[in-house]
Amino acid sequence: MIPKMRKFLFTGAEGEMGQFFAKAQEIGEIEFASLTSKKPMVTPESIKEIVESLKILRKQPVIHDQEVLSPYDAKTKVKDILFHVKEIESFQEQARILKVEIARIHPLGQFSLEDIQKLRKDSGKFVQFFVARRARIQDKDLPDSLVHINFEFDQDYFLYVGPKPYSDPLFTEIVITKSLEDLEIELKKVEERIAQFVKELQLLAVYQNSIKEALSYELNKHHLHEAENLADFHLEGYLFFVEAWVPENKMASLVKLTSDLAVFSEEVAIDEKDVVPTFMENSGFAAVGEDLVNIYDTPSINDKDPSGWVFWAFAFFFSIIVADAGYGFLYLLLSLWLWKKFPKWTGFKRRFQKLLTVLASFCIVWGVLIGSYFSVQIAPDSPVNRASVLYYLAAKKVEVHVERQDETYQEWLRLYPDIKAVSEPVEILKKGVEVKDSKVKYELLGTLYDGILLEIALIVGIVHMALSMLRNLRRSVSGLGWVLFLIGGYLYFPYMLSAETLVQYLGIMSSEAAKVLGTQLLSVGIGFAIIAALIQEKWAGAGEILKAIQVFADALSYLRLYALGMASMIMAVTFNELGEMVGLTFGIFIIILGHLVNITIGMMGGVIHGLRLNFLEWYHYSFEGGGKPFNPLKIIKLGD
Repeated sequence: MIPKMRKFLFTGAEGEMGQFFAKAQEIGEIEFASLTSKKPMVTPESIKEIVESLKILRKQPVIHDQEVLSPYDAKTKVKDILFHVKEIESFQEQARILKVEIARIHPLGQFSLEDIQKLRKDSGKFVQFFVARRARIQDKDLPDSLVHINFEFDQDYFLYVGPKPYSDPLFTEIVITKSLEDLEIELKKVEERIAQFVKELQLLAVYQNSIKEALSYELNKHHLHEAENLADFHLEGYLFFVEAWVPENKMASLVKLTSDLAVFSEEVAIDEKDVVPTFMENSGFAAVGEDLVNIYDTPSINDKDPSGWVFWAFAFFFSIIVADAGYGFLYLLLSLWLWKKFPKWTGFKRRFQKLLTVLASFCIVWGVLIGSYFSVQIAPDSPVNRASVLYYLAAKKVEVHVERQDETYQEWLRLYPDIKAVSEPVEILKKGVEVKDSKVKYELLGTLYDGILLEIALIVGIVHMALSMLRNLRRSVSGLGWVLFLIGGYLYFPYMLSAETLVQYLGIMSSEAAKVLGTQLLSVGIGFAIIAALIQEKWAGAGEILKAIQVFADALSYLRLYALGMASMIMAVTFNELGEMVGLTFGIFIIILGHLVNITIGMMGGVIHGLRLNFLEWYHYSFEGGGKPFNPLKIIKLGD
């Protein structure tokens, strides 16, 4: 529900202002605005530090029960956390530098710098270390004073002892300030310090909930100051003025807010330049739909709340794309585990539990209706098909073609000669098979299923778009014409393609009658849409005729439901066959892994395309969007 928003001006004594805004924050149903243009307050550093510390703690394992601290003490722990992270990063940089230095001198081996210094002093000669690429020196005559000591990664390492410093452009001198042993000892100490700080940081994770409470406290204080900053003052600061938005169904909050304060409210007119916030208030499954709606955009104040429509349509589309009762059962097990594991979840987490449960239920129901259980092939005479609407429709199509003895039936006879001896649909479907490598595939049944699912996807699209247009009739009467156009197109175009639809197979309407009615609905629909647009929008409505292409294209877009569902089935069948080919021992792993991959892909496709059909194809005809979310001054609690 999107209630109407009303605008009020609050006036009161300056001494009452603090109590006024604090009380408004407790009520949590009023959004304040300034009478003049004011810069927003900068977020305090304390809040940024708390947020940063929470990001750090989320990565740490909680090894003890949470401990409770006051907001002040929790802020002290925030300083500790940031200090530990800074120290860890500093020591990690030291460790990186030490490792680079160790790698640089490691090929020279272990030796003491004191011994080198003593050698220089006693002998009066220079001692140096060099490295050179082998490719550059392999054909060179090297002096005897260069002693080869190692070869590593295409590099040759040398020791030089001579009366004067050695220099050669082919060689790079290795200057050593610390021995390899000293570097390794220093690295070990640094790594021990890192481990110590990491352990201490992990111990600080027990204060995560208290730090969340501190964040709530700081945010509430900051938001209160932001609201107070919106007030303007007159009469040398003795009176304050502030505007506010109040939902029409929350008017009782005004009485509660000003009942015992020297503050007065008066409703004022909404200016054309005002950006009126949109307040969405839903409960139950519609609240879950509101979460989905907010993924895309905020409705405008002129929109009808689409939350419930989006939720149920999304669940239906998701189930069509997943297209398997077995997968739905796995989703249901996950949902039940979440309900059992986290019975006290509230807010968004609880709504997610509800969403998953509904999606699982829809997948199970749709999977049963189309007879799909992990895409295992089901024989036409199986009792499982008694619950399958898809099988019923396929059998109905067979019955009609057998009765007519038409071209389609003659084509079946050519492909499956064994069906000539039978007339019952179930027997025909049993004999309409392809045998390959001693495996039977019910090819005729699969072909019928494909055609029916394709048509169902198109029908679903027509109904979904029609509902959107009908919801928007008050703003666009031409939508009624396009609804007639869609129905007419469904009835007429199959006749153009010399095809028949479920309308004919179920005996609802003959092909000729569908052609006549479809032609009439197409003409009346597009004519009504153009005339209604001209009446409602004057000459601007002349472009309504171009909408025919868009309506047609949008309806065809729903065929993605069929394509994605069929792709999921094909992948599942493929994994089943691969598992069967390699045998039970390894085949079971292939089947399980394959179905897990398919479930993941199906879930992604179900979410993306299930929402897309709502946000693009459906929204297009009944959603204005571009609204500003209602943001009342309220108390935030993040500790749970």
